[in-house]
Amino acid sequence: MPLPIDFFSSFVVPLISLSGITAGFLLFYLAKEEMAAGKKYFILLYRLIFVLLSGIITYILYPLSYDRLILFVFFAIVLLALDLKKHSSYAFYAHYLLFLVGYFLSGKPVIVAAVLFLYGLPVGTLIRIKE
Repeated sequence: MPLPIDFFSSFVVPLISLSGITAGFLLFYLAKEEMAAGKKYFILLYRLIFVLLSGIITYILYPLSYDRLILFVFFAIVLLALDLKKHSSYAFYAHYLLFLVGYFLSGKPVIVAAVLFLYGLPVGTLIRIKE
């Protein structure tokens, strides 16, 4: 018996998108000697993807609900400002929570899940560098 499509879009797609952080951990272990030189690029990449993902979710939320849009944009700006001021591993988890909420509020488009996976690659690597 095949799984219902609702189960797939509600559980499997977000789970796959969150596996980007695991792929980032794996990337750290595969290229440990490159991490010191590439740290600044990983930071730049995750910040660029943060802005890109925030923009995508904002674009999707715009015609759906202004209340959700304003709330999402407010939290995205606050999290980005806090991240620029003080770089912490816990901020990554707050970013993931924000993007998961944005994923579910936006009607679950696959593009958000795909970019969230890409966001997890530099984030997972940076978390392992800090430990």
